[in-house]
Amino acid sequence: MKNYIFDLDNTLYSPEKDVLKEIDRRINIFMHSKLNLKNVNELRKYYRDNYGTTLLGLMKHHGTNPRDYLDFVHDIEYEKLLDKDENLISVLGSIEGKKIIFTNGSYMHAVNTLTCLGVIDMFDNIFSIENYIEYPKPFEPSYDKVIKALQILPEESLYFEDSKRNLNAAKKFNFKTALVWDRDEDFDYSFDTIYDIIQLKDAEVNVG
Repeated sequence: MKNYIFDLDNTLYSPEKDVLKEIDRRINIFMHSKLNLKNVNELRKYYRDNYGTTLLGLMKHHGTNPRDYLDFVHDIEYEKLLDKDENLISVLGSIEGKKIIFTNGSYMHAVNTLTCLGVIDMFDNIFSIENYIEYPKPFEPSYDKVIKALQILPEESLYFEDSKRNLNAAKKFNFKTALVWDRDEDFDYSFDTIYDIIQLKDAEVNVG
């Protein structure tokens, strides 16, 4: 395998961390205080189901400036939520090949998260929502954009995600798929934690 593509949130760190919980809180504040919206939770579910992200729904229905939104919702105290992860550093270090972040979060959110985890220098590329804001995961143009930008073959690429919806979209492009923090036989691999991907060294996948 030549390429290893990773989702970011709830993939490289445990879903038990409060990063997304804090971002969710700030999204709600943004919608209440900046846009004076009610029934925020129902609206967010509708936007995510239909547009992939809350942001795109807000852009289409309320003219939200994406930079204002992304800066506001990702203004969190990363150092209080995430620590340097020596185990993750070791696991990623065992994988030889290109490592790429593919996230619906902002670029700076990815940089801040990876920096706190201590793995920022282990990734060759970061693809963030700014690269495909009109077609976020799980919509096909975001995957196509990553493939073309990196000039990679999906058949030679393993994609790690906590989202089954996003993995199923990746399967349409013939990516090899790996579900983390859960188990499901619908994908090529599934792991109880991100650290368990070290098991790939004993499988048919060439990780070094």
